[in-house]
Amino acid sequence: QSNIYRSNMTLFEQRMQRAIDLVGQYSDDVSMDDIAIIGYCFGGTGVVQYGFSGATDAKVAVAFHGGLQTVPMVSETISPYMLILSGGADDSHGNQTQLEGALNDANATWEISRYSGVVHGYTVWGSSAYNLNADARSWESMTTALYEKMMMPELVSRTSAGAISLLNWSAAIAGAVATVVFM
Repeated sequence: QSNIYRSNMTLFEQRMQRAIDLVGQYSDDVSMDDIAIIGYCFGGTGVVQYGFSGATDAKVAVAFHGGLQTVPMVSETISPYMLILSGGADDSHGNQTQLEGALNDANATWEISRYSGVVHGYTVWGSSAYNLNADARSWESMTTALYEKMMMPELVSRTSAGAISLLNWSAAIAGAVATVVFM
């Protein structure tokens, strides 16, 4: 299936947009102004592509170990805050300098974190690629971004050390903030 979308980015972007549209269509409790898209692996590739497409319906796009061998072409200014999380030894990450340059050229607000010695698929529990440290840190980066960019104080609390932890992730899906996860 992934080859169908990798060879047709327009179709890939349309499918992601349709998922966002469906979230709003089937839930009166969703604010369409507060949409986050999160992707793992191929889904991570998709959320980056979505951001580069010029689409504006997502406020935050988070990619966990997405396949970014080729930097997408930017059709317009990148609207969502882009958070790209990958292993430092992930051969699917691609050229970091080119990616940063493309993000800057599109006036994107972005953050990229890479984890030393960590390979592709580091969030897949039970796999040889799983890395607890990178998994926990990348999750914390995502929750921090959601807090800062989407202003979710009812869902997130600051611990005494200043770290942010998510209190009730399912409430984010059912409540005022919609999250679309692509895998």
